[in-house]
Amino acid sequence: MTTLSERISALKAAGLLLEQLALAPHGTEASRVGHWYLQAYPQEVDFSRRLVDYEAYRLLLAVRRIERVRALIDDLQSAMSGRWADADPAWIAEAQRIAPHFPRRHELVEAVRSPHNARAWADFYLDRPTQERQWRQGVGLIGCIGLAAQRREALRRLPYVIGRLEKDEGFPPLGVAEARRVLRLLPSQGEMGRRLSGLSNQRFHEIEGALEQGCQLIEAVVAGTLPASARPRALARAIGRHLPHSETFPLYGLGPYERPIWLRWLFLSKRPFGRQRPSCEVRAAL
Repeated sequence: MTTLSERISALKAAGLLLEQLALAPHGTEASRVGHWYLQAYPQEVDFSRRLVDYEAYRLLLAVRRIERVRALIDDLQSAMSGRWADADPAWIAEAQRIAPHFPRRHELVEAVRSPHNARAWADFYLDRPTQERQWRQGVGLIGCIGLAAQRREALRRLPYVIGRLEKDEGFPPLGVAEARRVLRLLPSQGEMGRRLSGLSNQRFHEIEGALEQGCQLIEAVVAGTLPASARPRALARAIGRHLPHSETFPLYGLGPYERPIWLRWLFLSKRPFGRQRPSCEVRAAL
């Protein structure tokens, strides 16, 4: 395992290598690849900050680009034939220097599957500060109770807005696929009416993940990371200001003792969720 400083230096150096490729004569493979990969590759200052400003789908797209740059580095290292047969020796030497400290492709297989996985990878690989510590310490969970009604209404409308995004012709394929998956798992009106109490562990964690992914979609639309048509974008903005931020969702599953705290935070509620009758699975865990 390389050191944090070596990993960050390698990630920065790869960006400089892409800039060198982009300066190749116009129309060449190097120029095309350099310009294309630079579009989503983070800047040096972003790596210095350990990508802490990258969230949800923006982070996912950045990690996917890092994965593709790893493939490029591997190709350059073995540039004996094919499209890199005429590669500049300086590019090859730089790729060989970067490779030992750059994320390996097998390490990124899981990271590029979802924003949740990308966050877990970045928190570990770049030693980013994580919200998980707040959950384990039991602090910073309860927001302003005065916004409770707005948050509950935003959560209630979340399936409708995501449904509009799923049907939006301007929504990219990645967003459509995620929207469809989220819609299958979001809580029903009955489950929301019961404020997610009395659920099995499996169903509870499905809903927890779906709510996180739903909030990520809304944030991506509001930020412009995932483009959408005017009407769905306006709907996303309307509920986005009241939804919980996706980065505040825990990275790992909540246990039976943490569930009531999370529910109180989610609904900004003073209701003592811990006094509700738990499901059979939760009672067994206790």
